[in-house]
Amino acid sequence: MGGFIHLFGACRTHKNIQMAGYASEMLLELEPKHHGGYVFLSNVYAGAGKWQDVERVRTKMKNKGVAKDPGWSYIEIHGQVTSFVAGDHFHDRSGCKGCSPNR
Repeated sequence: MGGFIHLFGACRTHKNIQMAGYASEMLLELEPKHHGGYVFLSNVYAGAGKWQDVERVRTKMKNKGVAKDPGWSYIEIHGQVTSFVAGDHFHDRSGCKGCSPNR
């Protein structure tokens, strides 16, 4: 799997969408439920401005029940460690006016 990840990096750098598609197919053959192949291909498409292809890949992920874990960030404020999850507007320190800290 590691070799395909390096290949994806090169595809993104050189905007080689055809090779990225091939690497994605190979990775998904090895790990059909792993989100990495979909996310890498989606990122290559996004970097090339191919937004319809990004949407197609994300829809395919959803239809196959493959999900990517959200990103986490940690910050220390006045000696207290606080965690944030990408897309979580309900955190009491998110700065989202009108959002409730309690779900």
